[in-house]
Amino acid sequence: MSKNPSGKNRETVPIKDNFELEVLQAQYKELKEKLCKKADTSYHHL
Repeated sequence: MSKNPSGKNRETVPIKDNFELEVLQAQYKELKEKLCKKADTSYHHL
């Protein structure tokens, strides 16, 4: 196995991408829950 920098970078990049994806998914889930609660309360007013 050759220890060239490009090969090393290729290994570390997916980890960073996965972490950012998890953060985005967590934020999206939070936002969705807030919207659902908002929708629920607005439905009760109808």
